[in-house]
Amino acid sequence: MSLDEEIITYFSNMTSVSKNKINRDSRFGEDLGMDSLDTIETAIYIEEKYNLDLPFEEFDGMNTVGHVIDYVVKYKRNAGTINSDKKI
Repeated sequence: MSLDEEIITYFSNMTSVSKNKINRDSRFGEDLGMDSLDTIETAIYIEEKYNLDLPFEEFDGMNTVGHVIDYVVKYKRNAGTINSDKKI
């Protein structure tokens, strides 16, 4: 499963929005119905799942599924644990 698919599956499970309706442009609040607690839970999940440090300042600027995917890809590339096709 690609990184995109993993993260979209997470958001689908968290919000009960169908995976078919979630894409990189899906916004946390407007499209997925997430509140601030859901957002914090997402930050914790991302840190634990992908073993990375996600400072609040970084996550606070994220508001779409694509922002999360791009951050994980960037972090993993810099750590040398991801290849160019975004699979972990």
